[in-house]
Amino acid sequence: MKDVTVGIKAFIRTAELDAALASLAGKGFAQVVVADDSHMDDARRALYARHADRLPLRVLELPFDSGLSYGRNRLVEACATPYFLLMDDDMELTGDLGLLRRVLDSDPALGGAAGMWADHVGGPAYSNTGNLFVFDRCVVQDIGFARRAGRVERPGVPPYHVTDMITNLALFDMRVFDDALWDPAYKITREHEDFYLTHKARGRWKFATVPDFVCVHRPPSASAQASGYRAYRTRDETRARADAHFRAKWNKPDGLVWGLPLKPKRFSKAQHLRHVQLALNPVFRFFK
Repeated sequence: MKDVTVGIKAFIRTAELDAALASLAGKGFAQVVVADDSHMDDARRALYARHADRLPLRVLELPFDSGLSYGRNRLVEACATPYFLLMDDDMELTGDLGLLRRVLDSDPALGGAAGMWADHVGGPAYSNTGNLFVFDRCVVQDIGFARRAGRVERPGVPPYHVTDMITNLALFDMRVFDDALWDPAYKITREHEDFYLTHKARGRWKFATVPDFVCVHRPPSASAQASGYRAYRTRDETRARADAHFRAKWNKPDGLVWGLPLKPKRFSKAQHLRHVQLALNPVFRFFK
């Protein structure tokens, strides 16, 4: 796929990044760009040197811990092809990317297409794709609703569902980024929902979830845990800043909640917890 650039946002997880890059070898991409805001030590440079023999690799060394949004925006800036494949460093391209490409090319209103995740090859597929419902005081991210979204079937195109949000490891038409990039105020948390909420508000692009496409999304390795990755990514103050920014930006005092699209006045604490349980229940490993 010479008209596709792959962009990977990387931070600390060396073993996962190694597997992610290995999964791209031999697939004919125009370029593989890694935006890395880790400390660049000898082991990490050696990893990149090893993969540069097999990939058209470019590494962007970013300021340490500059965050997801900043890194993803640098990846988009580095892309010179009409298509952009976004990955995280804990994902592996194990599915047939042609499925996403056929869906994306089938409808000019589609700006991006993604599929499902599995913890390992052949494992059960799941997804956090879904829809975003805007109310007076909050935005509801409803994972469960997505399984009831309209299914699109047409000859020669894999079946897909149109959803407000899609998972990472997504193939984008580059014109999407003329309308909106990731808000650099988010280092971690809310950057994903904010990106898709912005596109929903602007109304130009739709997004597709393709159930037949499954990629590996690995759980954190022991080396990632030992490296301090989780400590950086779960800092309360960073997440609190992101949530406060989301609430102020969208003028939603109650922020983002997961659950079913009920009006906020009907949410009690017990109801909301129940909605989260429903959304995360294996029943909602949907589509298939």
